[in-house]
Amino acid sequence: MAVEKSDIAVQIEQEHECLKRDMGDIKEDMMQDVTADNFRNWRLEFMWRLRDFKNHLSKHFDVEEEGGFMNEILTEAPEALNQVKKLEAEHTHVLAALDEILDDLKVMEVKDLPNVADIRNRVSGVISTIRAHEAAENDLIQTVYCQEYGYPAS
Repeated sequence: MAVEKSDIAVQIEQEHECLKRDMGDIKEDMMQDVTADNFRNWRLEFMWRLRDFKNHLSKHFDVEEEGGFMNEILTEAPEALNQVKKLEAEHTHVLAALDEILDDLKVMEVKDLPNVADIRNRVSGVISTIRAHEAAENDLIQTVYCQEYGYPAS
């Protein structure tokens, strides 16, 4: 019999959908045509978008770590300890990467194509990491809460 998903597991899945929308918005903003004339406005708006996203992501990670989700997973599947530790370490890595990007954006005074390209590449890398991270979390949720017991392998 499958274990029923808790409220927090459902909340995590819903949060993943919100984060996907945020990441889509970031990619759109990131790919705007940036000219020397509109660079300062683009940079400021993009920094705000990234800060809002980082704040949302931090809260999401808090729910996973402090809200008991990871403890819930480990209660149901203690063998998932290494996966849980890896996911928690990724939280720190992702937030630090966003901080570094924001720091670099903040000091950019003028449009510099190589620097803008670097920022875009790094943001794309963070988004890819988050997507892989979410997929791993979703797989873990599915494994723990949807595992069927008592059926022989066919």
